[in-house]
Amino acid sequence: MPEWKPCCAGTIPKKGIVSAGKFIRLAEKIGLIQRIGEFALASVTRQLKTWINQGKTPVPVAINVSSTELHGPKLKESLQHLLQETGLVPQLFEIEITESNLIEDLDRVRQTLTDIRKMGITVSIDDFGTGYSSLGYLSSLPADYLKIDSLFIADIVNNRNMASIVETTITLAHSLGMQVIAEGVETAEQLQFLRAQGCDQIQGYYCSRPLSPSGLETFMQRVREKNTGYIHRE
Repeated sequence: MPEWKPCCAGTIPKKGIVSAGKFIRLAEKIGLIQRIGEFALASVTRQLKTWINQGKTPVPVAINVSSTELHGPKLKESLQHLLQETGLVPQLFEIEITESNLIEDLDRVRQTLTDIRKMGITVSIDDFGTGYSSLGYLSSLPADYLKIDSLFIADIVNNRNMASIVETTITLAHSLGMQVIAEGVETAEQLQFLRAQGCDQIQGYYCSRPLSPSGLETFMQRVREKNTGYIHRE
C-alpha cells in the first residue's frame, strides 16, 4: 500500500490530538475520508509488521469505517488488497461499523459485511443504542461484536433505567451469537456490574488512556502478566 502523507506534513500541530468525532463528517463532506482511511490502514499495517519483525506478538486492531467507505464500492477490494500485499492474517483486523450508518441500503451493507467476515476479518457494530436501533435489522446483520455506547455505561451504577437497558442489550446480543463490548468504562463499580451481567469485554479509561505503540507494548505486557483477556483492542 503506498504511503500517503497529509497535506500539512512538516508543519507544527496546533491543536494536538483531535478526536475522530470532530473531523470525520467534515472529511466526508469535502471528499477526504477515503484518503484518511487509506492513511490509517497503512499506519496500522506498518505497526503490525514492525511488531512481527521484532518477534513480538501483534495486537489485533479495530478500524473504524466511515459511512462513505461502507456504502462505497471499494471497501472489500481494499481489504483484500491489503491482506494480499502485506501477508498479514485477517484475524489481526476488526472493522467497526457505526450503528447509524447501517440504515441506508441495508441489503448491500449486509452483503458487504458477509463478504468481509468470509475473509476472516472480524466485524463489530459500534456505538450501539445511539442510532436507529431495530431488532429486525440487528438480527440479520453478520457481526461478531456489539459495542454498547458509553452514554449507557456512564450511569449504570446509579440509574436503574440505564442498567436495565445494558442488561437487556447484553442478553439480546448473546442470543444473536454476538459478544458484547462496553465502551467508556471508567470505574471499578461499572466493571463489577458488567461482569455480573456477563459482558464479554470492556474498553475505556479504566483500562488505559490512548497510548503510543511503545506505551501499548508495555501495557499489554502487564495485561499478559495478569492473565486477563477482558480488555478490548481499539
